[in-house]
Amino acid sequence: MAGSSTLTGSGWQANPTPDTRFAINVSVAAVPGQPAAGLGKANDLVIDTANRVIYENVAGTWSAGTSY
Repeated sequence: MAGSSTLTGSGWQANPTPDTRFAINVSVAAVPGQPAAGLGKANDLVIDTANRVIYENVAGTWSAGTSY
């Protein structure tokens, strides 16, 4: 999100606006373990919280993953 904030009598108020810098919508899920084939769509990301690996869906197929 992007946007601005305004100081009001009761404190700061957020004025969020959607971030339009990216041409695609990407979903990010956090799951224990590698994502199953057939789940997600191209450009989605999965964070494997059990093994500390990030997977990217490339053209419908999950990558081998990158450790973090």
